[in-house]
Amino acid sequence: MMRAQMERPSTGTVKPLPEEELVRRGREAVRAEKWPEALENLLEYCERMESQGRPIPPVILANYGLCLGRARRIREGLDTCRYAWNRGNGHPEISLRLAQLYLLADARKLAIEEIERGLSVSPHYRELLKLRDELGRRQRPPIRFLSRGSALNVGLAKLLRKRGTATRT
Repeated sequence: MMRAQMERPSTGTVKPLPEEELVRRGREAVRAEKWPEALENLLEYCERMESQGRPIPPVILANYGLCLGRARRIREGLDTCRYAWNRGNGHPEISLRLAQLYLLADARKLAIEEIERGLSVSPHYRELLKLRDELGRRQRPPIRFLSRGSALNVGLAKLLRKRGTATRT
């Protein structure tokens, strides 16, 4: 499955490093948003694991998937992250990477759903909470039996927001 997704970036600066060092450098580069460096290190790691017939940890796959997305290969990145989610027993970092990819794909609703899925597994995962706060959360419509977009709900919501009495769901 992974072989078709892995293409060596053109930089070619990875020297023979131990696998642990490749993972460390790759994850640090992801945190620092140094996408080409992260992709290069994680790709090398994944290729080594695959060539040795060893499984690639799902969290590493998810980070690799995010790097693919940042390299404008969003569909491949999403496929890789979904594969990691299915193998990763719901690790919250995988949900975080999937949510970030959904945002890259302009699928905000899916990103929010993924954040909530990750928080259902790990309610205090700091990075998911931070991303959720950055995106904001929808408020309940003031009159719940009316649609969110009804003129009455929209007008009441604006009035409540202006007064500072709107509630969050």
